[in-house]
Amino acid sequence: MKSSIEYTKNLLKDEKGIILGLASGIGSWLNEFIEEYQREILSVDTDPASSDSLSKYLKYKKSENLVTQIIADTKLLPLKSNSIGVITTAAGLQNIDEGEKVLAELRRTGKKLIGICMFPETDNSGPGPINGKSLHVKEYFKETLEKTGWKIHFENEIKARVEPSPQSKILGGRLYRFPLSPTSSEFAVVVGE
Repeated sequence: MKSSIEYTKNLLKDEKGIILGLASGIGSWLNEFIEEYQREILSVDTDPASSDSLSKYLKYKKSENLVTQIIADTKLLPLKSNSIGVITTAAGLQNIDEGEKVLAELRRTGKKLIGICMFPETDNSGPGPINGKSLHVKEYFKETLEKTGWKIHFENEIKARVEPSPQSKILGGRLYRFPLSPTSSEFAVVVGE
């Protein structure tokens, strides 16, 4: 993951226009980018609790002035067409429901897409019933993106072993739903225009 993050940060550093952090969650990916480049970012997430956690984290890091947060349905973003310079995410595209609708909306609002993806080798390692194969199998993911108007390619492709996130003793659950069981996965940076 570290290689994917560094590679993606290098791609993003020269981008112009508004950067939208999709499915920002509690901000671990945004923080990587903000700390190094001190760029303003628009963060979009569907979860108010994650957004609240992100606000607290940004305040703690004294970066709250660099991030504007929006809680929105990603199938219908409150943004003008072609208003976003680049959309970025770290595995957030693969945690969305109704992937084709969201990807079409991202195509409407964004000029470019640069994100980290994780493709498990086995079908049972992803959320499965939530999103199906269209977002978790590399060739179907590419096909779905292209069907919604994106011209994409993958860069920095790396295979690695991935373990499920550990069970939290405090929260009683797992922080991430992906993967459900130990698996080998391919990490790749998707670049789309």
